[in-house]
Amino acid sequence: MQVGIQSLSKSFGSTRVLSGIELEVKEGEFCALLGPSGSGKTTLLRIIAGLEFADHGKVLFDGVDVANREARDRQVGFVFQHYALFRHMTVHDNVAFGLQIRSRAKRPARAEIDRRVGELLELVQLAGFEGRFPDQLSGGQRQRVALARALAIEPRVLLLDEPFGALDARVRREMRSWLRDLQRKLNLTSILVTHDQDEALELADRVAVMEQGQVLQYDVPQQVYDRPATPAVYDFLGGANRLAVRVSQGRVLLGNEVVAVLAAADDAAAQLHVRSHDIQLLPADAAAGLQAQVLRATWGGASTHYDLRLAEGSTVEVDQPRWAQSGQLLAAGDTVRLRLERFGVFGPVAGSHHGITG
Repeated sequence: MQVGIQSLSKSFGSTRVLSGIELEVKEGEFCALLGPSGSGKTTLLRIIAGLEFADHGKVLFDGVDVANREARDRQVGFVFQHYALFRHMTVHDNVAFGLQIRSRAKRPARAEIDRRVGELLELVQLAGFEGRFPDQLSGGQRQRVALARALAIEPRVLLLDEPFGALDARVRREMRSWLRDLQRKLNLTSILVTHDQDEALELADRVAVMEQGQVLQYDVPQQVYDRPATPAVYDFLGGANRLAVRVSQGRVLLGNEVVAVLAAADDAAAQLHVRSHDIQLLPADAAAGLQAQVLRATWGGASTHYDLRLAEGSTVEVDQPRWAQSGQLLAAGDTVRLRLERFGVFGPVAGSHHGITG
């Protein structure tokens, strides 16, 4: 099923939570709503589910506006962060719940419910767990029961509100891989809410980055990560060093040093964003690169984190992977040169992206 959001706005009292949201999720697509707390992503998900109602705008399911329909009439599966399982019910009864509470006319026969539950527990790799109670399961197993329950009603769209937030890091990684494989197998249109960028980039076909009730960028994961549309997207996806620069006659100047040459730009102040792992450390006698001095080096196993001061006084952070390190680690006081491999410049060329590759 295709999901469309058009001109959707929502306020709670005097607080505007969503402002003119436009979004389209194609049939069978996995979409991630990514953003910090308070960005409006959970409210948007609840409006799609029918658990909240928008003040303005449309929620389209295959072109039909369902914005005023109750949740029970939308045929949507919803998976909550904290499972929301009934502790007094067995796994079987938790999964069967959505079918058992249907009206008599729409409720399947008992044998059909049992068959459906059995199929779903097989699908989520919990066959044989029918008689257990939630307290007898691990966190990952509970989340799979919650997913099976959401799938039991044969939803037209699957909505997931930070479903892995209550799991530890190792189980969360395992569940991400498992969920993506399952979603592809079912070809079920799915929308995930998360504040975890790794989760969004790994799972989603397209990512909507949200802030303050607006969608800042909506695109495939690689495009969102490599070519952020705004400084806020740059900062949220991996964090970034921010350096005050000046653009003059197409040259990006950091102090007196030329960082890059652009096709065209006005003469004005701007801001350069570059992630710590997109900076390459070069020897002090390298022919090109920004001069810098090491302030601090922190070894972290897979990589070493460096704090450095540039010649014009700004400080930057650099993460150097272990494979790129040769010989002894740099120490405080050492001098180096820095090459910016990929960065964004915002200001007089707002929204433009400029990359240098070695």
